[in-house]
Amino acid sequence: MGGNVFPEAEPVPVEDLPSILGTLGSVINHAITPHNYLGSTGRVAVSGDVDLGFDDRVRWVTWAERLKRAKFRGKRNSVLVGTAQVDVFINEMPLLQFYVHHPLHSEFKGSHRNWLISALCPPGWHWSGKDGLCERRNGMTVRSMKNPAEIAEYLIGIPDPLLFDNVESILSVIESGARLRQPKDEVLGRWNETMSEDLSYNYEGSRFRYKT
Repeated sequence: MGGNVFPEAEPVPVEDLPSILGTLGSVINHAITPHNYLGSTGRVAVSGDVDLGFDDRVRWVTWAERLKRAKFRGKRNSVLVGTAQVDVFINEMPLLQFYVHHPLHSEFKGSHRNWLISALCPPGWHWSGKDGLCERRNGMTVRSMKNPAEIAEYLIGIPDPLLFDNVESILSVIESGARLRQPKDEVLGRWNETMSEDLSYNYEGSRFRYKT
């Protein structure tokens, strides 16, 4: 998620996952299961990279040292396994699965979905993969929500994270008259402004559509 940090990294066919994760798991001495998959990993035929989530920061520090000793190339929380870039996310798994999400039935990307969630945030509130939905004052986080159902209830008045599966479902909720923290027109205006930065999409008929 977010692009390759290794220029030589190549797309990852789903059938290559067992070999890649077996190699990685043998070095860190930990079995990697589908529970750790995030984003498009294991869900589509070919992914740009491999996204994995873990909820134990101390353990990742130990694993990173093992990978370094085994001569694996690493940058921040990414490691190159053969030609596959593996990105590791550390946080509470429910939040990671909600944030690093790849919509299967959508013409929009996961990043577009997160931009729309950000647009739903009232003044002083922010949406991030680190702190979840958080309130900040003077640069400090004073309140944070990481439970997806709690986040959904706060933003739209309905404690159902499945309504946030993709951009289309969120837009449907917004148009349905759900209890929002921001006026509908302001939410859509903020999202449209951010979406205009993605040159792969055109604004047509009051909505963004992928260029064909």
